[in-house]
Amino acid sequence: MKRSGVKFWCFGCSVVAASLLFAQTGTRQDALALEQQGRNAEAAQIWSGIAQREPANAEALAHLGLIEARQEHYAQAIDHYRRALAINQTFPGLEMNLGLALFKTDQFGEAMKAFAAELERHPGDLRPTTLLGMTHYAMGDYLVAIPYLEKATEADRQNAALRMTLARSCLWSGQYACVVKAAGQVLALNPGNADAAMLAGEGLAAEGNTAAAIEQFRAAAANPSAPEAHFALGYLFWTAGKNEDAAAEFEAEARVNPGNALARACEEAAAAGKRPEAPLIDVMENAQPPAQP
Repeated sequence: MKRSGVKFWCFGCSVVAASLLFAQTGTRQDALALEQQGRNAEAAQIWSGIAQREPANAEALAHLGLIEARQEHYAQAIDHYRRALAINQTFPGLEMNLGLALFKTDQFGEAMKAFAAELERHPGDLRPTTLLGMTHYAMGDYLVAIPYLEKATEADRQNAALRMTLARSCLWSGQYACVVKAAGQVLALNPGNADAAMLAGEGLAAEGNTAAAIEQFRAAAANPSAPEAHFALGYLFWTAGKNEDAAAEFEAEARVNPGNALARACEEAAAAGKRPEAPLIDVMENAQPPAQP
């Protein structure tokens, strides 16, 4: 038993030694092949060995960053990417990967710089264009985000989620014609999208097109889970002096969304003969930009 244990221990030592030797002598091609096979830990050992032997090898550091990012170790990935950039600022895809890691750690200002640098090197590239739009959106720079998101949605016409992001950017920056257009394009792709109908209704109401807004809010209200649809209808009817219609919609809102205290307050105000003090767009909760951290 003792001899077999010693043999097993010696065999284990041999395997470890061979692995360490491979890590120190493995080539770029070996590392790339291992990455393609999903053997990231072994590939990382080889890239680390290359980086130690060749301190000016940006590719090794870039791949170490990529492997860390795949494991969601973004802080380590960012460190590797930045070290690679210090060696070679034009290494393909490096600014993009750095920007993605920064974006995923909510470092939006730094991510924006990385995506902008990538776009400067590759004008017209859809990836940094889209990501710049999303980064400005995440930062609350909705007006700045719009042109990037417009270019992205023009290039990807079937992407309803991206168009919704554009529509919200337009809404939260007061660009109501843009809201109506973007939300309308989403509805063309998916006619039953209640969120898009709400955005279109809000944009139309802000433009003063009450009849068209009511049509959109009615479409949204067909979805029981759509928040504020009945409230929006009630508010527009109240604004038009149709208090009975307004009361019915405020009641419907209270049934669908019992927590909407504003619906009750507006219903009581209408019953007391009071008039709305603000336009609909100023009182709709989802029409207000979210608070930035």
